[in-house]
Amino acid sequence: MRTPTFLSALLLSTLSSPSAFAQFAQPPGNEPLEVDEPPQYRAPDPPREPRSTARVSLGPALLVQPATPGLIAALDIGRRAVGARFTGAWLNAGEEGGLSQYGGELWIDFGAGKELHPIIGAGAAMLRGELTGQDDSSGAGTLRGAIEYQLPLDDAEARVGFSLTALVPAINSKREEPWVLGALTVGAGF
Repeated sequence: MRTPTFLSALLLSTLSSPSAFAQFAQPPGNEPLEVDEPPQYRAPDPPREPRSTARVSLGPALLVQPATPGLIAALDIGRRAVGARFTGAWLNAGEEGGLSQYGGELWIDFGAGKELHPIIGAGAAMLRGELTGQDDSSGAGTLRGAIEYQLPLDDAEARVGFSLTALVPAINSKREEPWVLGALTVGAGF
């Protein structure tokens, strides 16, 4: 009978001892794992919708051959991927060997709603000046390729662009080979 009494006494002493009710301690090196917040997913910015229907551009121009510096001004009308452009370029204005060009074209923007805008345009222009080789006006067909970058401004639609325009003599022209006109422009929409 000693064994059950001994087991009963051991059980009673274990249950009544203060160490049996002690708090559980974490073993060393097992601290709770702190988890950083997962990175928040940021959706890409929606495409920039053009806010303006018309843009005015201005900048330096250069007729490639013969090298003739000048100024170009343009008015673009169109809100999305297609529109019209009216230009005036004055190269070596008021000087010997000058040329002035006034034209209109239809253009297609392959980057509508994005920051980078590859553009092609085709139209016609009227040319005046000594570089035409005649005293009266002549006509030319135009083909323009341009790349424009929309500046990241919240309150305005502003662009910086570079373009090359081929002026192909057509109506009442003694010249047979085309001119190439390069331009660097800054434009703002309204």
